[in-house]
Amino acid sequence: MNGYIARQLREIRYRIDCLSLRVRAYRGQLSRGDHLFLLAQLSVGRDVSPLDFAGDELGCAESVTNLLSQVLPFRILTGTASLDEMLRRDPRFLFSRSYLGEGGIVLSPTGSGNGKIRGHVGIFGVGEEIMSADSNTGLWTRNFTLQTWRARYEKLGELPVNFYRFK
Repeated sequence: MNGYIARQLREIRYRIDCLSLRVRAYRGQLSRGDHLFLLAQLSVGRDVSPLDFAGDELGCAESVTNLLSQVLPFRILTGTASLDEMLRRDPRFLFSRSYLGEGGIVLSPTGSGNGKIRGHVGIFGVGEEIMSADSNTGLWTRNFTLQTWRARYEKLGELPVNFYRFK
């Protein structure tokens, strides 16, 4: 099978899986957190913010809000600070300073640290694995653990590490 056909088949499979998730969520078989978790897992290796309002190097908030908007009505945002503010005020989300489990959101907002690095946002996968947009490629990847996130954003960047989960 040539590469083009294989890519098309993968795209069709992805769309079927996403549709299946929506049907299960609509029927009440999935919580919002489980829906986000499974959608994030399915999206690994894909560009989940193809419109690039912010560009790949700054596309993490856009990617997470694109995924959130597939679970519930949610505005597409391009900045981690504005996303942090919105999640904190949104009554559908629980804020915490500690890990909230699979399907939870981890966010270190830009502008709140020592200025050495930009902030970032991701979604928890299995265990303490974190998926987020890769700043070099724009693709959704499994690129952190909670330990490596804390080392980069909390220790190096002196940024807060905020956690959110659907209530």
